[in-house]
Amino acid sequence: MDFNEYNVDESGDHHLRPSDPEYPRFVLVCCLFRKSTYVNETVPAFQQFKFDAFGYDNIILHERDIKQQTEPFTFLQNRSKREMFMDQLNHLIEGCELTVIASAIKKHKLAEKYVDPHNPY
Repeated sequence: MDFNEYNVDESGDHHLRPSDPEYPRFVLVCCLFRKSTYVNETVPAFQQFKFDAFGYDNIILHERDIKQQTEPFTFLQNRSKREMFMDQLNHLIEGCELTVIASAIKKHKLAEKYVDPHNPY
C-alpha cells in the first residue's frame, strides 16, 4: 500500500454560532509533519514533556484547558510553575520540524454571506 509521506493534524472550532462574542473567529491551523520526523522525534519529545510535567503521557494539551487551568492543569495557578511549564512547552514547539498552514474567518461575516451555513468547510 502506498501512503502519503506526511501526517496532518488540525485544530479549530468550526461552529458558526460564536459562544464568545469577544472571540467571533474560526481559526484553522493545519500542522504538516513528515511521518518519520513525527514518529521518531515529535511524539517522543512530547511524551517526555508529559511524563516530566504529569508523571504520565495520556494528557491532551488543549489550549483552553491550559489557559483556564482546569484539571489536570490546576498546578499552573502557581506562577513559577506556569512560567516553567509554558517556557518548556514553547521551547518544545519551537523545536518541532513542521509546516504550519493557517486560515481565519470572521464567523458572523460567513454566516451573513450564506443562507444556511452549518460550518465554514
